Amino acid sequence: MAFAVNTMQPEKIFDFDRYSSFNKLVRITAYLLRILPEHASYRTPDRNICTPDELRVAEAKLQFLMQSESFPVEQKLLFDGKQIKKKSRIAPFSPFIGPNALIRSTGRLKRLVEADYDLKHPIILDSRHPAVKLFLLKAHLENHHEGVEFLRAFIQRRFAIIRLRPALRSIKHNCILCRKRSADTVKPVMADLPVERLSYGNPPFSNSEIDYFGPFYVAVKRSTEKRWGFLSRALQLEHSILKS
Repeated sequence: MAFAVNTMQPEKIFDFDRYSSFNKLVRITAYLLRILPEHASYRTPDRNICTPDELRVAEAKLQFLMQSESFPVEQKLLFDGKQIKKKSRIAPFSPFIGPNALIRSTGRLKRLVEADYDLKHPIILDSRHPAVKLFLLKAHLENHHEGVEFLRAFIQRRFAIIRLRPALRSIKHNCILCRKRSADTVKPVMADLPVERLSYGNPPFSNSEIDYFGPFYVAVKRSTEKRWGFLSRALQLEHSILKS
């Protein structure tokens, strides 16, 4: 799959602020790509259904647009085969142009044979881009409102997103369900202590209670007899003290 690359800063195709779902944005992009002749092989007889290949191509195209709007200068320099400035936000990633004309991070996993290409060279994105925020929200919902560090490790398997942790914290803070789960429980006001526990000078267990229960039947030799039992809170407390 090849992309037509324009080194000039492109005009905005989408008003990303109008969308509330990343999946919807991907589907709309897939429908728009059907107009192009080079995407004819991905079309299906049913126009209302997008194939997985269409969605994959649409997502890659969206990532290219995100980078074009977030890093226009760096993208142009990399396409021209030049070095980006050291003060650039993506300079620590040692970026390069990879498949689908996407800016990727060099990483340190080149020798990991069994790893996926996205894991070795994650796609660089900016968390401040509206479409990236929609993608992070999608990951938050699909992973059942997991914690920030879990989502961060999950997303970094494919993407190197600038200021990822603060963006995930903001999503979790604004999530109504997460706020309900992390809400503090109401602590009721404790009642006043009874007078028996506030009396001064009395020896231990001056005031205690005894609970009777029974009868229950026990076998004594060849006969059955009734038995009653009682529980003393003082004895129980004394037993726990001696045992500890």
